[in-house]
Amino acid sequence: MTITELKQRLIYTINQSENNELLEEMYRLIANEETDFNFYDLSEEQIKAVEEGQLQYKKGKFLTEEQADKNIDLTMTTLEMKNQVIGKINQLTDDELLMDVYKLLDDSSLDSVIYRLSDNHKIAVDTAINQINRGDFLTSVQANKEINEWLSK
Repeated sequence: MTITELKQRLIYTINQSENNELLEEMYRLIANEETDFNFYDLSEEQIKAVEEGQLQYKKGKFLTEEQADKNIDLTMTTLEMKNQVIGKINQLTDDELLMDVYKLLDDSSLDSVIYRLSDNHKIAVDTAINQINRGDFLTSVQANKEINEWLSK
């Protein structure tokens, strides 16, 4: 499959998708330091509000995430997200990254849920993977044996 064909398939699949979480994940996958992180076109008033918020944060005055979510809704519509992702795909020249985005779409049903892990969860998963790679784990039989010994005490 050529890069052009891959981009065409991606764009077609994106246009069929109504899963905003999947679209956000695709955008996050293809965003990097050189790309435009501006998810939203902010008005002057909104920019001033963001700057004021940054000043307040530096002073130690800030809302909890829950409070902020109640006060501001900056989520993109599905159509806006589709347009952002398609724009990024059209700009991509990295074959491997395009293939990763394609695999994300191909491996995910359009109705699937994407789970976001906290930094602590990511560390725990990485730790577990490293333990498995080192052979530092118990089989089900060994774990059950240890559990039964523990329960019998």
